[in-house]
Amino acid sequence: MLLTGVVNGFVDPLGKVHDPLFGLYYSSEREQKSRAVKYFPHNALLIGSSRVASINPDDVDCPGLTFFNAAFSSAQPEEIYNFLDLYANDVDMVVIGLDVFMFNEKHYEYSPRTFRENGFDDLGYFFSANTLGYSVGAFKKWMRGKEPNCKSNGQRNMSDKDQRDRGMEHVDYVETLAQLAKDHYANVHFSQRRIEILSDIERLMQDRGIRVVFFWNPINNAILEMVRSDRQMDEFYEKTKRDVRQAIPAIADYSGPEFSGSESFYKFDPVHYYSAVGAQVVKQLLADSGSCDQKQ
Repeated sequence: MLLTGVVNGFVDPLGKVHDPLFGLYYSSEREQKSRAVKYFPHNALLIGSSRVASINPDDVDCPGLTFFNAAFSSAQPEEIYNFLDLYANDVDMVVIGLDVFMFNEKHYEYSPRTFRENGFDDLGYFFSANTLGYSVGAFKKWMRGKEPNCKSNGQRNMSDKDQRDRGMEHVDYVETLAQLAKDHYANVHFSQRRIEILSDIERLMQDRGIRVVFFWNPINNAILEMVRSDRQMDEFYEKTKRDVRQAIPAIADYSGPEFSGSESFYKFDPVHYYSAVGAQVVKQLLADSGSCDQKQ
């Protein structure tokens, strides 16, 4: 048992006490981000849904700012507030990417307490056989050269997705579009309280002296055409864009034609843009808002 405790304490595969020796291969993305943010040196946060999670902060060149990518799959405004309330303290800037689907409370239930900062008090973690299994598994993955699910700077590991994309010659969105119509835009329940949370986020950051900028993620033309073809979807889309603009007048909108072509997105996935496209969007946002100029 003592040896198990020593190995688990040294490797810490879930990153509960220190930066995992071999990287984060296990736990959910939400858990990964709430742990990795404590270990990676940064003074700026990038947060949003899985679209934003693909962006490599190393590709966002802004003098004086080092970003950690805190984004996680299907992030909702109340979860973003929760994360920032706990982990956005000693930072100079927060960049938040929004998607229209975030404001459909029918599909994504309201979750205000996803993250909790209780400290570490589970000594059983060190002496657990399950933890030892994670430690051994992380070592094996590391030895095989497999990259962790979450890089140290918070970027989601996109290598498998990139490899699949390179193996495709043509765009194929049929299945994904059908699922989107069913999950994200049909039978919607517009969430007014999530609109209000955006203002709460802005006030929280202002109270802490942190600059915050919001932007709309690029949206694939194929998805936009689907939305426009259905009255309920279209009304939900327009209302969301309009109400968010009223709450956050300075929000930057990159859902227009510049980044909406299929060349900006994975060939099998119209939802997620390439990492390089996301980095370009954030760099343009920082330039347009003067955020980098003031750091030089």
